[in-house]
Amino acid sequence: MRRFVEMLASLRLTVVLLSLAMVLIFVGTIAQKKLGIWQAVDEYFRSWIAMADPGLFIPMEDDSFRVPIPGGLTIAALMIVNLLAAHAIRFKATRKRVGVLVLHAGLIVLLAGEFVTGFMADEGLMSIDEGSSSSFIEDIREAELAFIDPSAPDHDRIVTVPGWMLAQAARSGDPITDDRLPFTVRVDRWMPNADLFHAHGETDATAGIGLEARAEGKPQVTGVEGSQTDTPAAYVTLLDDGDELGTWMVSAALINAQRVEARESAYGLALRYARTYLPFTLHLNDFRHDRFTGTNIAKNFSSDVRLVDPEHGTDRDVRIWMNNPLRCAGMTFYQSSYKPDGSGTVLQVVRNPGWVLPYLACILVGGGMTWHFGQTLVGFLRRRVKHGPVTVGAQAATPVESRTTVQRVWPWAVGVLGIVLACSALMRPTPQSDFDMQAFAELPVSAGGRIKPLDTAARSMLMVSGGRQQVRTEDGVVPATHYMLDLVTNPGRVSGLSTVRVDHPDVLAILDLAPEEGGRIPLSVIEPKWNEIADQAQLAANVEPRERDQFQRAALELHRRVNTVLSHAQMREPFMIPPLSPDGEWRPFHEAFLDDRVSDTPHPSVAFLAAMMTAASEGDAERFNAALDAYTQLLDASMPEVMLRTRLEVLFNRASLFSGTIAVYILAFLGVCFSFMLRSRHESESSAARWAERLRVGSFSLLVAAVLVHTLAIGLRIYLTDRPPVTNLYSSAVFVGWAAALAGVFMERLYPLGVSILGSATIGAGTLVIAHNLGNDGDTMQMMQAVLDSNFWLATHVITITLGYSATFLAGAIAAVYLIGRVTTTAITPERERAMIRMVYGVVCFALLLSFVGTVLGGIWADQSWGRFWGWDPKENGAALVVLINAIILHARWGGMIRARGIAALAVAGNIVTVWSWFGTNMLGVGLHAYGFMDGGLFWLTVFVGTQLALMALAALPQRKKPLPVFG
Repeated sequence: MRRFVEMLASLRLTVVLLSLAMVLIFVGTIAQKKLGIWQAVDEYFRSWIAMADPGLFIPMEDDSFRVPIPGGLTIAALMIVNLLAAHAIRFKATRKRVGVLVLHAGLIVLLAGEFVTGFMADEGLMSIDEGSSSSFIEDIREAELAFIDPSAPDHDRIVTVPGWMLAQAARSGDPITDDRLPFTVRVDRWMPNADLFHAHGETDATAGIGLEARAEGKPQVTGVEGSQTDTPAAYVTLLDDGDELGTWMVSAALINAQRVEARESAYGLALRYARTYLPFTLHLNDFRHDRFTGTNIAKNFSSDVRLVDPEHGTDRDVRIWMNNPLRCAGMTFYQSSYKPDGSGTVLQVVRNPGWVLPYLACILVGGGMTWHFGQTLVGFLRRRVKHGPVTVGAQAATPVESRTTVQRVWPWAVGVLGIVLACSALMRPTPQSDFDMQAFAELPVSAGGRIKPLDTAARSMLMVSGGRQQVRTEDGVVPATHYMLDLVTNPGRVSGLSTVRVDHPDVLAILDLAPEEGGRIPLSVIEPKWNEIADQAQLAANVEPRERDQFQRAALELHRRVNTVLSHAQMREPFMIPPLSPDGEWRPFHEAFLDDRVSDTPHPSVAFLAAMMTAASEGDAERFNAALDAYTQLLDASMPEVMLRTRLEVLFNRASLFSGTIAVYILAFLGVCFSFMLRSRHESESSAARWAERLRVGSFSLLVAAVLVHTLAIGLRIYLTDRPPVTNLYSSAVFVGWAAALAGVFMERLYPLGVSILGSATIGAGTLVIAHNLGNDGDTMQMMQAVLDSNFWLATHVITITLGYSATFLAGAIAAVYLIGRVTTTAITPERERAMIRMVYGVVCFALLLSFVGTVLGGIWADQSWGRFWGWDPKENGAALVVLINAIILHARWGGMIRARGIAALAVAGNIVTVWSWFGTNMLGVGLHAYGFMDGGLFWLTVFVGTQLALMALAALPQRKKPLPVFG
């Protein structure tokens, strides 16, 4: 018995369970694309045994073949047993173990909370038209057939048949009978999801609305895809004492109940979503759905409701909006959506008896981790102060008082050079022009809902059309604002410039171009074939997005790119006319100009802009500059803060700090690589070894310089957007690289080996390159959707989870350096190996803490936004996988199951898990977090995974040894 309990308490079982949890979460997340979120949750995460579908990963002829794996309930139950057994046998209640005891208690509470939520929580929707009331919620995942008896003067008597019973009756052919039902029901056909069409005489119904409309089944929707839900329908025949009364077509899409007459009585018949009636009523006084100017991006959803509860004497007005729910009678009402025609609101209603358990678990686990890892960190820092930096075979640092002038100046000189290089774009000469293009670039406009300089709008236009922020010609570079001014005033001057990117060979064929002629092409080449391109785009638009082939996507993309340029040429975009009052909105010049022709009070901006464009079209620089100067003075007087920001943003655009920082990161990478090469080939006291140390110090200075400029660039983005640093995929890539590089600076101070420089410079440069490619959609400072519009959660959850990504990547990068070094050089001595693995271990500890805290903060945000702490959404699952891989590394190390090579291999595996969580989940296009869907990123994700698997394979190779000396 003792041996059995010891087995239950073993760290090996812990690692096995954590690994099984990773497998289950990954397979269950992929299954969501086929099954949908709710079905995948039921079959994988809330089941004892999950039947995994191999067809999700490899083509299968037998679609029914399944592989049984432990389900979520089994793994969770065993985890609880494992934790309880471990504390009963192995752990002592000492001061050193307090953190572990507390965090494990929190994990048990967290798992218990998921059990409670899975079996006891209820949620549904409440739809209310403006000016109307509602006292029931609907479960959109369940349907019911309702029979309504209105004979009582003061209430309706309603009997319902659940949807599962209707589906079962349709399969078996058996009628549904019950003493409470007024009729016997025969279900002729059941459709879990269906569309309605005009019958045109083709119908199976003999009564009701089915004489005019017919229902046709269609595939069930996948997961939580926007506002899409299944709309069930059925054909039912009603019998009264064996006599058929008729066949009705019923559908959840029908608003009103259908009339059924029998026995001199009238009944209502309706297929609807399952309802739960409440003891109180909500009356919708007002609903607001505000959008950012010129976009469909939701700025605000809010519902002003009146809560009436006669039983408790409640009658009060309440406002419900994003991230601010109403809590009443054990239920929480969240602002979820709105009716398609804007006539009313849709509230999500949640009742979860265990809602407090995740909050308690978060406090316990976060506090326990902080205490445990904090003790480890304090111990390490004490040893660091006592013994100094860990050199382990590196050139010992020269005492400050013994350094020569060159040694003192060298790091500062290299650092300054790095800063100058990163900011070198500011020193490049700008094209000369008689027109004041600098002031023109600083004019404020509104695009994408954000007020920005014209320079940014022009750059975004070129990025969307061709993937560059300027136009390259044989004579040099044409800046974005120069191109845009000519596009409006002298289109013939720029029609021959290559600005629109076309790569697909079939689209190129339409333009009479060969595949090798793909790339950026002029508008003059597209114009003769524009009608044909527009026709192909229209055909492609009629196809479901996920069913479009590559040609259809390419045709739609070309149509979008050209239309973006044309809308700017016609001055429909960006919106250049500012409002005259604080509550007004920006307007496009084209619209305002037409209105001004019949208005008694013309807008001054229209007059100034018209004068500028007229002067530019005539080539009159003097008149253009005069009108521009007068308009600028007007704007300076009326909106000084806006003008300050636009001027700063133009300077920020011109500085191109992120591009310059990439160059400095690359130099730091190359410098430390040369340092390693010299050190591996020469003795530690040789001249070459001393140069190797100088190169390491210089590379460190370059890394510090890159981090400083990187920090400045992020700070400027924060000021310009009034947002925390991470708001979208682009900014997350920028921040991940910055955090990893900053951590690399501190790691190099603790372990001056050059390894942290190599790893963090690689991440810094790589993530900025990724960010550059993510910015091809135009403006990288987009406005936030209403559900994300919370600076508090952006500054806590998003930053913390992104720091977790950074730490995991940094651990993987250091591990990769170790794996490469041990098989390609003889420099990885036992001392260096121990130091590098300590570095990986320390970073993984931080990665686990940050990723866990970030994940649970996201759960709290989700609970505040839509009432579900954990919904098994793909992005949530990806975050859980990052937590699990880091936990596996630590537990496997503590249990002695892996040593240096195993730790390094698993840390590199963490790179794969993190990049899938970061980008791969977006490619599924499923779930509430699919805001940044990436099309075309699968190839690069596959390449990255392949490189990481190759690095992991290096752990299986023997270490390269120094050759033994040969004696003659």
